[in-house]
Formats: sequence, structure tokens, C-alpha cells
Amino acid sequence: MYDKSCDLWSIGVIMYILLCGYPPFYGDTDADIFASVRRAEFSFPSPEWDVISTGAKDLIRKLLSKDPRKRPTAAAALSHEWFSVLEEKEKDGGKKARALTEHLRNSLRRFIGMNKLKRVALTIIAEQLAEADVGHLQKAFELLDKDKNGVITVGELQQAAEQEGMANVQEQVARLMLGVDVDANASIDYHEFIAATMERSVYVKEEHIKRAFMHFDLNGDGKITVQDLVEALGSEENAREVLGDIDRNGDGVITLDEFKMMMEAAGGSSSRNYN
Repeated sequence: MYDKSCDLWSIGVIMYILLCGYPPFYGDTDADIFASVRRAEFSFPSPEWDVISTGAKDLIRKLLSKDPRKRPTAAAALSHEWFSVLEEKEKDGGKKARALTEHLRNSLRRFIGMNKLKRVALTIIAEQLAEADVGHLQKAFELLDKDKNGVITVGELQQAAEQEGMANVQEQVARLMLGVDVDANASIDYHEFIAATMERSVYVKEEHIKRAFMHFDLNGDGKITVQDLVEALGSEENAREVLGDIDRNGDGVITLDEFKMMMEAAGGSSSRNYN
């Protein structure tokens, strides 16, 4: 039965995402996600939740209670102590929003470790995602894009890294820029950022993988050839190295099944990096 308690549960999910950047319930497929929701099991993993107050976590636990009778009413939720703390922080000037969180840094580093074919594929997928899939990442991008010109520059990334107290800032920023800047224009555009930070549960969906595969399969014969890879990666050397990692049966082409295995693999399909 759908009633107001369902809306309170939805608010709990949104609150969770806004505070950490990813949903409380997840899985590799839609079926896995729905099963996770039914179990109502979630946690507050480190390091993203280490800096979140106990009051915020308490409110989320109440809102995401499996038993709808135990969820607070809207009025009770608004009266929760967490909102009182927020009001006090606002009066005191509050704290600046964190732009380059540990979660985002880990996502960017993971993206850098992927082979270039997978990075380009994720960028293609990112260009076609609905706002509902990446709304929280859009806010993170806007925090980093200080001058609101639609790209994150080296300077903006360095400023965010310095505010987070990162060590060896220039070295780390240079590495992030080199790995995330897929089109090599010395900045990170919106779709490159989304590609590097979107949740795995989003990009491993069947329709996204097929669409990306079709982008590389230039003649539509169901195979990605070395020449197709040269077009995508810029050189035959890179193309053959990627092919060697992904072509499981050694027939000299990448089939949809092999491409799917690459996309579904945690991180990249190789320890090597192609730039």
C-alpha cells in the first residue's frame, strides 16, 4: 500500500545520496538493486561517512526503516535534532561544501586505471544518461567548476585538492587531468567527469553497454577490429595492446560478449594505461 510513509522513505534515499554521492541500495543489475531495497540493508561506509554527523545518520536510519510504521512523519522528521544543528551551523557561517571528496578522488583514480577503450566507452555512455542517474554528480561537478564555464581546469582541480589537504597536489592533479581528460584538451568537461565518477551499477546496464559497443563497431558487423580501435584510440600500438587484453579467444576481434566482460570487470581490464 502506497501512503505517506513511502515518501519519507524516498526522502531518506535522497538524503543519503546527497550526503555521500551514491545510493544506499545497489547491485550489478536492476534485479539485484530491487533485492537490496527489499532487504532494507544499508551501511555508512568509510571514508565518505566518517565526516557525516551521527544526527544525520540517525535521521536516515529512521527514514529508511523497513517497517513503515516506524518511520517518522514529515513533521517529526523536520523536528529532528539534525536540522537544529544545521541551523546553528548556518548562523555561524557553516562550512564550505567539499568539492573533491575522498569518494570522488577514489572514483577518479579508478577511472585512470582503466584501459583507454573502457574510458572512451564510459564517456559515450555518460553523454546519454538521464539526469536522474547522475544528478548528485552534476552537483559535484558544479562545485569544482568555479567559473561555471562547463569545464574543470587544472587550476580549479588544484584549488579543490589544496582545500582537501591533499599531499603532492601538483603531481596528483597532473595525473588526474592526464587520465580523466579523454579528449586531451587540457580540461575535464562534464561528460568526462560523469564517465569517471558514475556508479558501476549505472554503466553496466545492458542497453548502455550495447550502445557503446555499436559506437566502436564502425561497419555494424558485430565485431570491433583493430582498425576500429585505431579510430578510437589514435594509434595501432594502443589498439593492439587493448585488443590483446580483451580478445579472450584470440581471433583478432572484440565481440559484444568480450566487450561486455571488459565493461563489467571491476576497474579496468588491464593494469596498463593507454594515453
